[in-house]
Amino acid sequence: MNPYRIKLLLTTFTVLMFIAFPGNAAVWTGAFVFTCNDQGGAGNLVWDTRPGGPLDDVSIYVPGPGPGGLVRVNGPDDYHASINVLLRPGTNVFHIFGQGGSTFPGHGAINLFFDSRITPAISVKRLVGASFTANSSPNTFDMNGAGAPAAGVLEYDNGVEIVKVIDFAWAHGGPGTPNYSGHIAIAVTPKPNILSIRVAEVQICWYSETNVEYQPVYQSEFTTNIWMPFGPPILGTGDRICIRDATPLDEPKRFYRFIRSEH
Repeated sequence: MNPYRIKLLLTTFTVLMFIAFPGNAAVWTGAFVFTCNDQGGAGNLVWDTRPGGPLDDVSIYVPGPGPGGLVRVNGPDDYHASINVLLRPGTNVFHIFGQGGSTFPGHGAINLFFDSRITPAISVKRLVGASFTANSSPNTFDMNGAGAPAAGVLEYDNGVEIVKVIDFAWAHGGPGTPNYSGHIAIAVTPKPNILSIRVAEVQICWYSETNVEYQPVYQSEFTTNIWMPFGPPILGTGDRICIRDATPLDEPKRFYRFIRSEH
């Protein structure tokens, strides 16, 4: 008996494919902006984008050919207009404005709502003299105005895109004005969809000799590199013979050969 030569090294591989799903892009559908304490809990001033809500409304603008280089997203002023903003891939910058009457406590926070969901998807706070961070306070708002915990994260994943707050500021305008203003920058990154392409079956062919028996064997990491038979011995016919072998999903590679014996 002697081994026939090795016929095949089988490997599997993964291909990255980027597929766009424009119909599933994230939509910004609501905001609660509020002054907050050091822990991010809601303070005494609250603004929201609920249509006809009892709270002060928050005005949201984007850069454009309007007064002061801004175009209003919701309005007009004091209209309590809702928002329905389709976020584009890249950085989306919004300017925000609200009327108030107090400088206490000076810290600002915002809950963002996407895709018409009621619970906050992103919650941000910024304390005076500090950088913005995720807000994890249990004392904030849902989109109905009821008490709800903050999201505690700066990112929202809708399965198609990653939406992330990369900057936020909200502060009182200073002496002589009751108004608050600020901005928020939201980065949108489409997610890659990873498709795994693999060989599920291999065909092995060779030219056989008459009166010679061939036993197919294979070797892999799963067999601890020991040659293992698969299928029954095959008697040569003098013609080309082909056999098939199914490959397990999690087996990275196989080596094949044949043990031949004369009859």
